[in-house]
Amino acid sequence: MHRLSANINPDNILSLEKTPFFLRWSWSSNKAKKIWEERIEKINNILPLIYAECIKRSLLPYIVITIKPWQFFQLLSELKKSDIAIAAMEGSLDSQNKMMVMIGTKEKLEVLKLRIKESLFTNLNILNSPLSCCTASSLNCAYNYGVPGLNSFLGKGSGTNEIHLPQDWRMNRLLSDVGLSLLPYTPCTLECSKSLVLSEEIFSIGNNQYPKEMEWLKQLLNVSVKYSLLHGILEIKTPIFKYITKTLYTAAKYDFNYQGSSDIAEESYGTKFLIN
Repeated sequence: MHRLSANINPDNILSLEKTPFFLRWSWSSNKAKKIWEERIEKINNILPLIYAECIKRSLLPYIVITIKPWQFFQLLSELKKSDIAIAAMEGSLDSQNKMMVMIGTKEKLEVLKLRIKESLFTNLNILNSPLSCCTASSLNCAYNYGVPGLNSFLGKGSGTNEIHLPQDWRMNRLLSDVGLSLLPYTPCTLECSKSLVLSEEIFSIGNNQYPKEMEWLKQLLNVSVKYSLLHGILEIKTPIFKYITKTLYTAAKYDFNYQGSSDIAEESYGTKFLIN
């Protein structure tokens, strides 16, 4: 199991829980925006429905996600005739007009509410993972709370602050801040076989109902990504878009490079490759 290595000193990582959430997004070109803005929105819209279907099939016990208010009512309608329930977490509406909701059986939701109430954290990696190995990994790397996708990639470097990540779009959580991920939690390692099986089942369920959207998601999870951490700021760069958001404080800069192999047509890229 990959743990925090000599590449990153845990003494330099401090929690910034009180820092307000923010996200600043820009496109590589007008053409990239025209092609991908609507596609990404459609992906974000169908993923909660896919996760709800996974709960119906007992692939996930429950899930905690952030969605738009209209999606809450859509899910409420979709789940009305099933034994799956949805509940909004009080006071969870954020600056992006998204709300945090819990989806699961009524019994599971009661357990989940108690778990959240009694805990001092709302680490979605811990709450959403159905696998004990991945939950333990998140607990042991508590100082990485708020850094989506980082836990499974730590320890991959070779003595420098630049770490090259193995490629596997099914396990890719680097873009989870903007809702682009198959798994609703970060795997303990890139070699976690149970997480890999689950990601394939989630993709299969989605692909049967929403083939276009799942193909777009697969393409996006296959693009090259540069993931940088410095002074509490996370910067993500891809050939199509880039964004910055809040993360944990690091005194030094750390770069994580994911070399993708996406077959996205070059005409949807910007005139300048954002990673360069």
